[in-house]
Amino acid sequence: MNPRAVAQRILAGDLAEIPGSSASFRCGWLRHPNDLPSLIHELEALLQPRHSRTVLLGMGGSAAGAGMLLETNRVETVEIVDTSFADVIQRETFSDVNVVASSKSGGTVETVCALAYALDRGLDPRDLTIVTDEGSSLHELGRSLNSAVVLGDRTTGGRFSALSVFGLVPAVLAGLSVRQLEEWPISPEVWCDAFERGYESVMSFNEIPTATLRDDPLTSWAALWEEQLIAESTGKNGRGVIPISGRRNSGESIQETHARVVGMCVSLGVDPFDQPDVERSKRMTFDILRDNHQLDVNRETESAAETVDFVNSHSAPIALEVFGRPEPRLTAALSSARDRLQSQGRTVVAGFGPRYLHSTGQLFKGGPEQISLVQMVVPPESERVRIPGRSYSFHDLMDAQWRGDRRAMIDLKRNVRSIECASADDLIALLSQLG
Repeated sequence: MNPRAVAQRILAGDLAEIPGSSASFRCGWLRHPNDLPSLIHELEALLQPRHSRTVLLGMGGSAAGAGMLLETNRVETVEIVDTSFADVIQRETFSDVNVVASSKSGGTVETVCALAYALDRGLDPRDLTIVTDEGSSLHELGRSLNSAVVLGDRTTGGRFSALSVFGLVPAVLAGLSVRQLEEWPISPEVWCDAFERGYESVMSFNEIPTATLRDDPLTSWAALWEEQLIAESTGKNGRGVIPISGRRNSGESIQETHARVVGMCVSLGVDPFDQPDVERSKRMTFDILRDNHQLDVNRETESAAETVDFVNSHSAPIALEVFGRPEPRLTAALSSARDRLQSQGRTVVAGFGPRYLHSTGQLFKGGPEQISLVQMVVPPESERVRIPGRSYSFHDLMDAQWRGDRRAMIDLKRNVRSIECASADDLIALLSQLG
C-alpha cells in the first residue's frame, strides 16, 4: 500500500481505505478548521457568562480536547472535573460559577451524576451550558431547565472533536478569541506528510508499537489528549500503539495529530473511530450498580507485597491506574514509579481512573494481549451521599467502575491485578517500592 496515495484519496473524500464501517459518518473533523471562525463567533454571541470562573464536567474527548486548548493558551479560570471520585465532586462549589456539562451521548455516567449533584447543590440553570448531540437526554434536560444548549457535530467522534463545540465552548466562556483559538487549515501536503509518518511509525516496529507523547499525560492536558487519541483509536482487534510519556518538542497541529493517528490505524488495519471495549466496561459497571452486586474482594484483590512483586518482576508492557483523587503528591509518586520502571527499559502507562476508562482502557482490553493492568484503589475521605435521582453514591459508582473494568478484562482473558489501599499515604508508600 502506498500511504501517501491513500492520504490523498482520503482528503479527496474517498474513505474506502480507512478500516471499519464508521469512517463514512465519523470524518466531520476534516472540515472543522474551515468552520472555526464562524463557529467561534456564533458561540461568542450565544454564551454570556455571568462569572469569571468555569467548571467543565466531562470525560474523555469531552474534557481532554478542551483541556488541551486551555492549557495551550495558559487559561487558569477553568477547572475540569473528569472523575467520579467523591472527594473531588463533593468538595466543589457549584454556586456563582459557570458550569459546562459536556457529553456527546448525553449519557456519560460521571458527567450526568456530577450535574445532578451540582443542580442539587446550588447550580443556577442560568449558569449552565450543556454541550451534547441533538436528541440526547442532556439535550432534553437543558431545554427543560431553559439553560444554554450547544449541539455537537454528529459526524465527529469525541476524541476527534477538539476543534468542535466540545473543545471550544469552555474556551469561549473563558474569554479566548478567534485569534487565539483559530487553527488554519494545513496544506494537503502537510496533512499527507503526517498521515505517512503515522503509517510508517507502526511499520518500523517488530513487536508492539509505541509512540512518544509530547509531554506527561499525568500533568499535561495536551499529552492526555494525544494519549487518548492514539490509544483509543488504535487499540483493538489485538493490535494497538502504546503511548509513552515523553518530552517531545512538538510543533504538530491538531489536524496533523489527527492525520498521523489515522495513518497508524490504516497501517494496523483497525477502525480509528470505534471503541467497542470501552462500551463493554460501561455495561459491566451498570450491571454492578443495578444488581447492587459486590464481587468477592478477598478473591479479587492483591496484597501490597504481591502487587510490588508482580510489577517489578513483570517484563511485558504494564499499565498502572489509580482510582483516587489526582492530588499533587499522589500524581508525583505515580509519575516517579512509572519513570523508574521506564528507565529499566520497561513499557509503562500510568494514569487515573475512571479517566482511563474513556481513553487507554480501550487499548488495555482490545489491544495487544501482552498488556497487563494494575488497578490501585484509594477510598474517598468524604461522606457517602446519595446522588440525586439515583440509588447510589459516588463511592458506589467508583467502586462499580473499577470492579466492572476488572470483570471486563477477565472476560476478555486479559491480565489484571487490583489492590485496595487504606489511604493515599499507603498507596504512595507502595508506589515508592516499584522499580
